Amino acid sequence: MEKKIVITAQNITEGGPLTILNSLIDVLKNNKKNNSFIIFVHKKILLNQKKFSKKIKIIQLPDYRNSLLKRLYYELFYFKNFSKVIKPDIWISLQDTIPNVQAKKKYVYFHTPIGFYNMSFKDIYFEPINFLRSVYYKFIYKLERYTDTTIIVQQKWIKKILNKKFNFKKIIINRPYNEINNKKKIINNKEIIFFYPALPRFQKNFEIIVKACNFLKNEKFKIFFTFDKNENRYSRYIYNLSKKIPQIFFIGRKSHKEVLNLYKQIDYLIFSSKLETWGLPLSEASQCSIPILAPDLPYARETLLGYKNKYLYKYELNSLLQKMQFI
Repeated sequence: MEKKIVITAQNITEGGPLTILNSLIDVLKNNKKNNSFIIFVHKKILLNQKKFSKKIKIIQLPDYRNSLLKRLYYELFYFKNFSKVIKPDIWISLQDTIPNVQAKKKYVYFHTPIGFYNMSFKDIYFEPINFLRSVYYKFIYKLERYTDTTIIVQQKWIKKILNKKFNFKKIIINRPYNEINNKKKIINNKEIIFFYPALPRFQKNFEIIVKACNFLKNEKFKIFFTFDKNENRYSRYIYNLSKKIPQIFFIGRKSHKEVLNLYKQIDYLIFSSKLETWGLPLSEASQCSIPILAPDLPYARETLLGYKNKYLYKYELNSLLQKMQFI
């Protein structure tokens, strides 16, 4: 019997979530079951795929991100009416919140920790929109409709927090795994190359790496950041902080394919994020057998569980500096 499955992902435009969305569509293209899929996205141009099977229908919602009011309209009214007409068997949201819909089964894929991240005044200054998002998420999570929704999380510690803070009961853990065949090339670099593939977001905490570099100016190393200086207020701050450090390079945004290629050329993945629901580069680098320098925080410990080639530092400058000097 055919099942109608709706997937909402119209708020996903970049980073790890976009990689996950494209991976999911790859899987659905080869789905042999008698199911039909409707996928809401921001813009088709963001997808790797150019052609889709007849069982996959892509609907663009380019104005969804225009304003909070527009988003509330879609979440509370548009999708509800759509679900009444389509009558889906399963509704899956890939963007942390579930719309007000009618479906036999509802699932939310939780991957944005902003809802339980306590932002400092400095964080709010860099990204005030994310402060509003965190307030929005906390409000949405408390609505009644989550009582019949299954929450999909990536790690055990997230499940505990959601259960404690929001009293979610139907939570399942589904660890992401994207097998990549990407053997590291043996390159005799004159300098040690560190690589931090991340967007310029306040929680990524690039400044702790920059500050550590101030004590390593005479060392033979390079660090690659994957963003440009003028992307946002935070990127300009990191660029200005790094002006007198010639070892730091801003190489601009890279596609997932380009990131995988860079894994072959680096010596270490360096990661300094304050909070993640998984940390996709950690698992990708571990699959490539790349040494990883990451903070000793719950997400990193769980993602890198069992991986021997890792250096976990206490989340403070001196600890990071000691690890980098040891390397």
